[in-house]
Amino acid sequence: MTVYRCKRCEEKKLRCFVDTATGRCAGCISVGAECSLFVSEEEWEKVQREKRQKRLELARIEEDAARVRRELLEVEAREHDFADRDLAILNFQDRAKEQAEGSSAPG
Repeated sequence: MTVYRCKRCEEKKLRCFVDTATGRCAGCISVGAECSLFVSEEEWEKVQREKRQKRLELARIEEDAARVRRELLEVEAREHDFADRDLAILNFQDRAKEQAEGSSAPG
């Protein structure tokens, strides 16, 4: 069974004995402290703000990653163009060499 402690007992690392009739714990009652077993609205708002910030941060990172992927594709396309160009030049040189050898052969 999970044992829940009020915020004060949690922070002070105290055992928390909740009076089911009042919903407050004995420790808080004895010192007249505010006692809440629930997460405060302020804490909920804080975690929601953090969540929104993280979602925005992630969206920016994903946007950056998409931009880098696009740039990589552009570089790879340029690389492919270079390879095609060099291959065409090599083929041209081979044909020119074959023609030169064919025309200089004794016949």
